[in-house]
Amino acid sequence: MSNALSIAAVTAVLKDLLDYALIDHSVNTAVSGAVTVSAIAPDLIPTANSDPPRLNLYLYQVTPNQGWRNVGLPSHSDNGRRLTNPPLALDLHYMLTAYASADFQAEILLGYAMQRLHEVPVLTREAIRTTLAAVSPVDGSILPPAVGTLAASELAEQLELVKITPESMGGEEISKLWTAFQASYRPSAAYRASVVLIESRQPARTPLPVLTRGPRDLITGRETGIPALPSLTPPYPTLAEILPPNQQPSAYLGETVRLVGHHLSGTGVTVLFEHPRLSTPLQVAPTTSSSTEITAPLQLVPATDPANWPAGIYTVHVALTQNGTDRTTNRLPLALAPRIDSITAGTAGTTTTFTVTTTPEVRPQQTASLVVGNREVFAEDHPAQTNTLTFEMENVAAGTYYVRLRVDGVESILIDRTTSPPTFLASQQVTV
Repeated sequence: MSNALSIAAVTAVLKDLLDYALIDHSVNTAVSGAVTVSAIAPDLIPTANSDPPRLNLYLYQVTPNQGWRNVGLPSHSDNGRRLTNPPLALDLHYMLTAYASADFQAEILLGYAMQRLHEVPVLTREAIRTTLAAVSPVDGSILPPAVGTLAASELAEQLELVKITPESMGGEEISKLWTAFQASYRPSAAYRASVVLIESRQPARTPLPVLTRGPRDLITGRETGIPALPSLTPPYPTLAEILPPNQQPSAYLGETVRLVGHHLSGTGVTVLFEHPRLSTPLQVAPTTSSSTEITAPLQLVPATDPANWPAGIYTVHVALTQNGTDRTTNRLPLALAPRIDSITAGTAGTTTTFTVTTTPEVRPQQTASLVVGNREVFAEDHPAQTNTLTFEMENVAAGTYYVRLRVDGVESILIDRTTSPPTFLASQQVTV
């Protein structure tokens, strides 16, 4: 955070930017004379015809910054003790004015000045240090002896950079401002510098971390309430993601999936798989279990039991016991894909019949389709649960096609994602 000198420091850096803008574009030559850049009130500027051209940057208003004004509040406790040092967040409002007695000179000065502020909309830390490290732009006699120069403002070290944006004013507002300035109006542009953060160095109280919520035991002096962990991570078993094998978006029956999370250690750990077509969830004992990861096979002991695992989207959660309390995690989705065990094609006339055996078995209520190349066809009626489906497609040209079996919206795996770049699986093909 910067200190009370930062307001003057911002003005000094802006004045320096305008100085260099005139030098870089040789404006002194364009207006046939030396140009002064000042930062004083408009009523103090001489405006006689003999006075040289001038750019003036006047800080006419300071307002609280809306985004920062409530940071660090409340700053005092109910008994008046200081808790924090909230920053004084300020927006600085400037009037940039061009003075000249000859035709077009004021417009030239104002144009170059506005161009520079447009090209440099942010006061960088390097620019601030460069300006303030040179000869102090203010007389050291008006500053406290402990600082001496504006370099002590620490403006370059504040958290947020100062941004310069133009402000739009109507005729009535401009008229009121120049009436208040008690000066004749000149070509002007208004700018806002945001944000300046001024922070006090008052000592504040820093309480000890909260370990428990509840009363202190008067005999032992220990906290006996509910533990309060100094962390944003909730102290409950939570699943963060479910990872099928081989970087695939779905898993096959019989494969093992990884459930990653935190606070997963306990006793009686069970992984439960819920499916819209099942009345009760399938319960699986994990093969490995730790506080951050559980691995679970997609099978019921002792076999994969394809009749009891319909393909589709499952909702997965973990049930376990921690410190004598039964807990469950949040629920995450897992796609169980149908696997094409075999596929054959036979053509009679213009009709090609595809016969597919799949794991797991497909139930009568499930929607099944086969994608051959880029054409999709739905399965023939299957009134009973089965692992064999038939599909009829018209006018299929001879050739070899990649195939995908889709059951309840979940497709069989076609892409090998373990290679770089990924490739199609050669096993997922049929020849017509």
